[in-house]
Amino acid sequence: MKLYVNDIEKSLLFYEEVIGLKLYKRNMHAVRLNHDQFSLLLASDSTLNENHYFYDRKERGMALN
Repeated sequence: MKLYVNDIEKSLLFYEEVIGLKLYKRNMHAVRLNHDQFSLLLASDSTLNENHYFYDRKERGMALN
């Protein structure tokens, strides 16, 4: 599963500490977390270009503050 997030570090903390996923890999713009057969990729929404279908929807959806 891939989710675009505004803040990689805050999102990483949430998915590690609250949900219990384990960090597998990371780079400057994304992190991959795993649990058993489940894998989650968190990617920075700053990587979206204007042609991506999520580009104009950055402020919609759920927010965690």
